[in-house]
Amino acid sequence: MENTDGLCEFPARQTSCNTFLVKVLYTQHTSTQGIIQWIDQEKALSFRSFMELIHLLEEALQQREDMERFRSWQEANKPRIEWR
Repeated sequence: MENTDGLCEFPARQTSCNTFLVKVLYTQHTSTQGIIQWIDQEKALSFRSFMELIHLLEEALQQREDMERFRSWQEANKPRIEWR
């Protein structure tokens, strides 16, 4: 009998060469600290906040040549309605 523990029923389709492992070590005062490992590049860094984690992910993804350009706030139009 084959052991299927740990196998995903619907495995993710490999579409890129960016695989990350994020380990959260601490959460305190709405901040998160931990370690991010870029598996494919064999690199690891500690991050000091959720914002820094997002920045590291964005920096890695922007290095891809086949990645579509991200949207930016400069592309945003003025809202037509006011929030109430």
